[in-house]
Amino acid sequence: MKVLNKLNTNPKDNFWINNFENCKSPTVLGKISIEEFLHKIKYGDENLLNIKNAREYGKGHILYDKIKTTVLPTYRFNFHMEGTAKNLNITGATGLIYIDVDDNIEIPHSDLIYAKWRSLSNTGYGILVKVDNLTLDNFKDVYDSLGMILGIKVDDGARKAIQQNVLSYDPSLFCNSNSRVYEYKHSKKASPNSIKKKEKCILVNDASGNQNRIKERIDNFYEYFVGDNSDKEYLYFEKKVMICAPFMPWNGVEKGNRNNFLFRLLSQFALLNPELGKDYLIAKSNYFNKKMYPNIPRIEIYSIVRSVLEKREEGSLKMYKNKNRLILFNPYLELTKSEKCQIVGSVLGAKKSKETQQAIYEILENWDFEELGEISQKSVINVSKFSRSKVQRNWIHFKDYVEDLNNENRRKSA
Repeated sequence: MKVLNKLNTNPKDNFWINNFENCKSPTVLGKISIEEFLHKIKYGDENLLNIKNAREYGKGHILYDKIKTTVLPTYRFNFHMEGTAKNLNITGATGLIYIDVDDNIEIPHSDLIYAKWRSLSNTGYGILVKVDNLTLDNFKDVYDSLGMILGIKVDDGARKAIQQNVLSYDPSLFCNSNSRVYEYKHSKKASPNSIKKKEKCILVNDASGNQNRIKERIDNFYEYFVGDNSDKEYLYFEKKVMICAPFMPWNGVEKGNRNNFLFRLLSQFALLNPELGKDYLIAKSNYFNKKMYPNIPRIEIYSIVRSVLEKREEGSLKMYKNKNRLILFNPYLELTKSEKCQIVGSVLGAKKSKETQQAIYEILENWDFEELGEISQKSVINVSKFSRSKVQRNWIHFKDYVEDLNNENRRKSA
């Protein structure tokens, strides 16, 4: 393992990626080697001053957003494409997968990490992992599986085959040219969701050796729907909340990660189901061990189960929260898929409208009358790059405020 030093990558890593003008342009400009990209991250290029300026403004500032979306180039790591960035235009896999980590957290060591660097905002990370057999069909499963195996909270919003990454700068960029390749193994399982539904009940042997079917909790949604929230269909959060939703990657876990992965998984189930004990965790272990390559020896499984139970008993067992959500649905109401889709559309539509209004408000607050003249719908459209219909739709919220600002400016100019 080594920090990149003067293009100190492995010559055998013949990876290349597509580059783009900026966030708003889907047109492929060309391609560059991963070596050249990592050199830009570590040492900077002609965009370095813009990156530093963006960080000075800070995430959320209107000028930060402008630099991020219209000035800096972007790159797409997962697949090659021709023409424009669309799934239909994908021509093949790059041999890499990009994982986005939003929060400023410590990234655990793993021999799977090929490269890691600070994001443009300096509050998150970009991570690259070498991967075989990546396709459009298995992309989301590979992305989720790697997040679980690496023990990190991934950005669900970046779980896209054609996800782009804005150029950043990190002189402490990490690169392990000898990182292990993650090999995706095809599975006949239909989907992770179908697995979860089957696991709502499990057979456990009691002390007499009889099998009993018990219900189990498979996430911690129920914690949010108590008291005044017990009858609500859903909860919406301004910022994503971390939830515990254990799952087994349906392409399995390979040697080197098995024991740690099983410990985290059993810790989740042990804390979600505090009334269930040894027999339950052994039953879960036997189920999950079918997807370990090779299988974990029985004696090691017993040791992991014992460790989990001891830590739970002494109160030191930690719940691993591995998913982030803006919306949680009440598990007791059993909403249909159609009902959930309607709620998501309504809530996120309102959220998007609120974000647009906030952006317009910030533009008005920073309005330069000497340079831009009086405020009007047309001038706001030109400055914001929002569509005419979007500004017109939200103008009612700002009409009186704009009139006050214009009148105040006239008084100052008189």
